Amino acid sequence: YLVLHLFGCVFPVFPYLSPDETSFEAGIKVQIHTQDEPPFIDQLGFGVAPGFQTFVSCQEQRLTYLPPPWGDCKSTPMDSDFFSSYSLTACRIDCETRYLVENCNCRMVHMPGDAPYCTPEQYKECADPAL
Repeated sequence: YLVLHLFGCVFPVFPYLSPDETSFEAGIKVQIHTQDEPPFIDQLGFGVAPGFQTFVSCQEQRLTYLPPPWGDCKSTPMDSDFFSSYSLTACRIDCETRYLVENCNCRMVHMPGDAPYCTPEQYKECADPAL
């Protein structure tokens, strides 16, 4: 991984190569998230071009879940084999992983778990259309 120095702090930068994306773009993609939330860089990240200074602003957002009859959401740990804390990203990755394992008998390389990775054939015939 790379190391990024900002504000006198050191940030590790873990390269993520999307297996299904060929790109001629240069730079890195960044996502700011809590430690409890898994990264979902290709959907929630933003690009940073090389050779330029980039300013980023972020704001903390807290969600309060409403009890019935307004909703059935809860802030307790989610029922997942992969994640202990609820977040939209964790929920989506958990759901997509379970679906692929149940329907395609494989998982993508960025998905958690111990199911075998999808072969190129499984990806083309099952995983890509499913996602």
